[in-house]
Amino acid sequence: MSASSSAFASATTLRRLSLFGSQLKGTARPDSDIDLLVEFEPGHSPGYLALATMEAAQGLPMHLAHIQFYGYGQEGPRAFSSAAARLMDGFRRHPNITMDVGQVLFGQTVTISGDVIAQYSRRDDASPAKWVAWDAECEGGGGVVPYRYRESSFVNSLQWAIGLEIFLLADDPWRVFFTTDHPNGAHFTRYPQLFRLLMDYDYRLECLEKIHPEVAELSLLRHLKKEFTLYEIAIMTRTAAARLLGLADRGRLAPAPWPTSRYTGISRTGMSCFRAPSWSSRTARWS
Repeated sequence: MSASSSAFASATTLRRLSLFGSQLKGTARPDSDIDLLVEFEPGHSPGYLALATMEAAQGLPMHLAHIQFYGYGQEGPRAFSSAAARLMDGFRRHPNITMDVGQVLFGQTVTISGDVIAQYSRRDDASPAKWVAWDAECEGGGGVVPYRYRESSFVNSLQWAIGLEIFLLADDPWRVFFTTDHPNGAHFTRYPQLFRLLMDYDYRLECLEKIHPEVAELSLLRHLKKEFTLYEIAIMTRTAAARLLGLADRGRLAPAPWPTSRYTGISRTGMSCFRAPSWSSRTARWS
């Protein structure tokens, strides 16, 4: 076992780590995922796995995707809590790490994943009650499960709050990328609402009053008064990702320097989501 593997295993307090899928069978392609089944010791959670992964990188560049889904703790009477503060403390200690958030927003969406086992296990949560899961002789598979994130749900409210806490606790917008894990946390057309949540503290407080009361009481959001600027939003949505990928001619707000094609399949109705909320340069506030 390598030094980094030993550090990873000891730091995560894993009970069991199992390999399955194409990597185990020797049929993996260069673009195949590495499928791992992780079982934690009692009292530990996926948040510890994210921190241990940062340590195991040993200073090498690493990007962590959809980090909100690893920001869960096991404190409290429900054994489900926010580990965002602990996660972001570790993130600050590792400048080699970048991450995207995977923000959850309330409303209807659909979850799509190549993790057929997880998607099949969520079939009873399908809303509406239509889902599909498939497996191709253990070579690959996936599942599509429609899902509605509800403000009345303790779990959904906590997921929503954790994502926002991660954004607001981040010191460097160049290392935190703006995503909803489209469409799993929310459809990308919901970005304008997320812009407002990050740029308007008063609006966050309004939304906080509508979520599950236990989460509203426990969340850090009431104390996180930061309001992102439009400049910082531009960094997180485009410029930071372009720099990370080495794309010097991308990530700008200026007209594109390369030929572009027009999108033709989107109706005016389909684009209406971009008209609310709207930005006013005069008041520098969302309306």
